[in-house]
Amino acid sequence: MLLALLLVVGSARAACTLDQPTTALVDAMDRAEAAYADLDVEGFQQATVEVDYLVPCLDEPLPPAEAARLHRLRGIGYHSTQRTEAATAAFRAARAAHPEWEPPTELFPEGFELRTLYLDQPTATSPGHRLPRPAGGDLWVDGQPARSLPTDASALVQVVVDRHVQSTTYLLPDEPVPAYRGATAPRDRWLLAGAGTVLTAGVLYGLAASSSTQRFEASSREELLAVQRRTNTFVVASGVFAAGSAVPFVFAFRQGRR
Repeated sequence: MLLALLLVVGSARAACTLDQPTTALVDAMDRAEAAYADLDVEGFQQATVEVDYLVPCLDEPLPPAEAARLHRLRGIGYHSTQRTEAATAAFRAARAAHPEWEPPTELFPEGFELRTLYLDQPTATSPGHRLPRPAGGDLWVDGQPARSLPTDASALVQVVVDRHVQSTTYLLPDEPVPAYRGATAPRDRWLLAGAGTVLTAGVLYGLAASSSTQRFEASSREELLAVQRRTNTFVVASGVFAAGSAVPFVFAFRQGRR
């Protein structure tokens, strides 16, 4: 009976036809927890399906305590299918988002494997690389503005512009961040810098070619040497900028792989 109750929280996401308030998600999570505690398999399944539908449709940031509750429900689901690493990542995120919460015995009984797994998790996560800010807004992770995702925990990622949520996504540590407006800004800046250095190299080479033609107009050895020095300077500078253009392109490539 218990194994039947521990159903995985589904990952299917229906298309959002309208925004949903966080109160609707909180109500669904309340019902899921109550059904889980009462060993109500059907009620738990119905509530978690509703949770899955509501998460990507939220119209405002989910508070940290409720984000932690979502992580706990996901952890229960992952554990039921023996996805131990995913369950650990979800429980670690829950502990970090709401470290004061203590699992009640009616939800996680004393000696229950899930209770031990939950309490064994640290209350802090390891931050990953810095993420670009959405255009005109911020990234919210587990109910708070953030500039990076944890590398060892799940994350509820919301793109927020003017307090309105543009998208909400639940991510495991190995899952990529969905595209959002402004996500490619760092890469685009490096590409622009690379294009600028290539253009500068081309202009300098053109000046070198133009300078070289002036050697035919030199009327003395001194003028010829001056033309050669100027031409060589332009050629060297062009080569330096051409070689230097590799640097921003490398950084752009690295940004694009994140």
